[in-house]
Amino acid sequence: MADYSTEGRTPYAMSGRCDYVEYLHEGLFLSFERFGALSWEISTGSPVPADLVTAYREGDDAPPA
Repeated sequence: MADYSTEGRTPYAMSGRCDYVEYLHEGLFLSFERFGALSWEISTGSPVPADLVTAYREGDDAPPA
């Protein structure tokens, strides 16, 4: 459980509480997350090397959404 705050475009409240659980089995992830009183969201996936990810802040030459 953690507190969060947001900025820019987001479907979540400007701040609140986040619950997050992640399981790893044979190199695959199963994740559960919930923001505030919203429903749990479930994701599956595999690790992505950090050098393959580019993150932008809104307005900092970010490509259009």
